[in-house]
Amino acid sequence: MARPGVGALNAAGEKKRYRVCVMSESRDDFADRMGIRIALAALCVASILTAVWFASGPSFEKCSAVANATDRNACYDDLRRDLSKPPAKGADVPNG
Repeated sequence: MARPGVGALNAAGEKKRYRVCVMSESRDDFADRMGIRIALAALCVASILTAVWFASGPSFEKCSAVANATDRNACYDDLRRDLSKPPAKGADVPNG
């Protein structure tokens, strides 16, 4: 059974009725939502920066596509230098 005044065929002069949420949002809820949004935004920015960093670095495909032999060799030298860097601080490197 339909309630009067609710639905697509309201009378022209009748006011629209909206539901009002009785409970107000607490500061903790707002802080939680804002923290999640900030964390997601930071994660997105970090992902984009990581993708750009990987794409901009030298790679075998990029070096092999260089037509000039001198530039190609310089690209391979840069790639070799990047790959032969020591590991990051704190990495477990075997002594041997």
